[in-house]
Amino acid sequence: MSPSAPPPPEPQRVAEPDCFLDTAPILFPRLPSERLEEALGGYEVLGSDGDPFWYIELPLREEWPESADRLERLAATLDGSADGLPEGLEPAFAADVESLLFLDIETGGFIGNPVFLIGGLDLPTAGPRLRFWLARDLDEEIPLLERFGEEWERYGCLVTYNGKSFDWPFIRDRMTLWRLPVPDPRPAHVDLLHVARRQLRHDMPNFRLKTLEKHFLGRQRDGDLPSDQVPQAFYDFGATGDPAIVAPILQHNAIDLVTLAELLARFLERL
Repeated sequence: MSPSAPPPPEPQRVAEPDCFLDTAPILFPRLPSERLEEALGGYEVLGSDGDPFWYIELPLREEWPESADRLERLAATLDGSADGLPEGLEPAFAADVESLLFLDIETGGFIGNPVFLIGGLDLPTAGPRLRFWLARDLDEEIPLLERFGEEWERYGCLVTYNGKSFDWPFIRDRMTLWRLPVPDPRPAHVDLLHVARRQLRHDMPNFRLKTLEKHFLGRQRDGDLPSDQVPQAFYDFGATGDPAIVAPILQHNAIDLVTLAELLARFLERL
């Protein structure tokens, strides 16, 4: 009789979520207004050829003070010692805190489709803020990318979720397509998908951002626009100009960005 195989090792258990339990507020309600500035905030910005796109800036302290508190603590942590960091997080400590950009994009589909929304979250001394570069139709992708490329120089490190495989290459390829100058050198890049797979490889049913938001941060979204519906919603918005159509896209992107920053904070809290 052959000896039995040893039992498999016990999987590690994820620490119970203990501080990320508040429900995300509605940052972009569907307001009954035909004017973007009334429904979404923001204003029109022009590219170098005079072509416009829409820009929105949202101080997090005014809309979500609990998260703003957490991200201000994160900024203080990132300004401290980098000793004992999990692999992959070092670039976030090497950059100046104010030069850190959490990045998430929305597109009209896979390769060959436009980038119509670039969402960013940064940590200036005035407090965490959300930033959105929004194309209202297909023609506005070029000035959007152009102006975002100009902003690129101020950032020393990107933090994304699967951004090394998706967000950055997508932006780069669209800039190349439109013969826009691709920023070089690129900022350092922390892709938290890779960190999550290393740190939580035995604990998650999958590594979608929403899964980590629920099982690692302890918050579940209600009424979120599914990712696979985002491209069609954009095309509907471009055809109608109705802000109520694009508001859920902005809400979806904003919560992704905050979740991304809170995920970094949670990893650092576990050290």
